[in-house]
Amino acid sequence: MSETIDDFRTFYQPKAESEKVNLKELILKSIDFIDSAIQKKEIKVIKELENIELKLYGNEFLQVIINLIKNAVDSMSKGGTIIIKLKKRENQIVISIKDNGVGIDKELITKVFDPYFTTKKDSMGLGLYMSKMIIERHLKGTIKIERLKKGTKFSIYLKAIREENYSPFIKNHPNSEK
Repeated sequence: MSETIDDFRTFYQPKAESEKVNLKELILKSIDFIDSAIQKKEIKVIKELENIELKLYGNEFLQVIINLIKNAVDSMSKGGTIIIKLKKRENQIVISIKDNGVGIDKELITKVFDPYFTTKKDSMGLGLYMSKMIIERHLKGTIKIERLKKGTKFSIYLKAIREENYSPFIKNHPNSEK
């Protein structure tokens, strides 16, 4: 219990430097954070996770994964399945989170990453926007959404190799924002 409280305390504390983290462990921790909602809705979570380490901002990555899993949980009433995959393909790491929930309308899919866009009554519409900003600006990756016949799939693509002193916050660093 105290470990969970400590995790929440450090969750929003940004770190000045990236660190080598185990992505599988962070994904498992993300699932643990929202496990009560998963259990309450009797959702099955299938995990196909390779053991991959990468230098990045762990708390930010954790925030993105929690948000995507929470959105998957919110898209289902009772029952259903979430499939989470983590794999390395050549110089790229791919994380996918797929659900068989209600999905998203074709007309709305282009808006999901817009700030303040939401289809939920109790949401400010910032979760996916912030997730996209973290992935693109801080982790130098991409995030994509795909409509399925039943459900939605989010895919995150990250470079598998990072410079030793990687930091998007250092001015004039090759990876920093211009």
